[in-house]
Amino acid sequence: MADRNNDDGEPEILAPEELVQQDGKWFLRHRNKSATWAEPKGSVPALDKGIRILAFLNEQENAGSTLAAIASTLNITRSHCHGLLKTLVAHDWLYFDERAKAYRLNAGVLRDFSSLLDDRSHVAFVRPYLESVCRQTGVPTIVSRVLPDGSFVVADKVSAPLEMEISYPIGHWFPRDAPVQMRAHLAWRSPDEIDAWFSQWEPHQYSHRTVTDRADIQTELIETRRRGYARSIGEFTDGLMALALPIFSPNGAVQFIISCISTYPTLVQKEAGTVAELVKAASEIHGLFGSIIPDDFPRPVARHGSQAL
Repeated sequence: MADRNNDDGEPEILAPEELVQQDGKWFLRHRNKSATWAEPKGSVPALDKGIRILAFLNEQENAGSTLAAIASTLNITRSHCHGLLKTLVAHDWLYFDERAKAYRLNAGVLRDFSSLLDDRSHVAFVRPYLESVCRQTGVPTIVSRVLPDGSFVVADKVSAPLEMEISYPIGHWFPRDAPVQMRAHLAWRSPDEIDAWFSQWEPHQYSHRTVTDRADIQTELIETRRRGYARSIGEFTDGLMALALPIFSPNGAVQFIISCISTYPTLVQKEAGTVAELVKAASEIHGLFGSIIPDDFPRPVARHGSQAL
């Protein structure tokens, strides 16, 4: 069952992202946390609002936003919102532009979270492989960093100009049970590590297709490892298909998730070729990093001068 129900007792569909078509092109974007957003169980309200403000301003990138817009969008009273903004400015996490009357993210955020950026050079090394996968397949490609709590943050992305634009920013956060990332993250882990992950798990219904039964998820993890890649169709975003592989570090931990995402009709026809490119990219990145990888992890196989799974 899901963690929230509507008035009819049915699981609430969270739908954190949406596909929107404009002028013949698809845009993938995440939904803003609006007035209906519920504070997490057991959270500290002021801290929760502060984090939501930072996440909202991260969405605005360089444009920033005014007090009125922030308070209205996040359903925070203007006086309380103003106090939170002043506090964040005092810590150099936000910058207030007097002329535009707008708040923007400031460098203090990077300073105080610098330990998370220690391996940022690795992201720069991964970028050419993202570009290669996208160029060869025509499918948008992203790399997500695995955070200590098992959730994921987008470290880089390459959109497909003729297919789909990924509208959410670098730094966009995915929950630890986002289906395709979660499967890629866990499939090559030990049974004890998987059990430990489930001990902190709460099911969430992101779409009507989201798998929320533990036994079914464990079966899909086994199938992911047997298949050689993670696969998800419409479980996080309606109409979207995603394929993914983990990137291991030199000590054998999962460091990144590299994934290809597109509309289902597009990606299902390109699945075999896209997987081959993902496997090739993962192999080359592992060689670059000197990674330790499981014995049964997929490797590219030369066939008539091309790479195939």
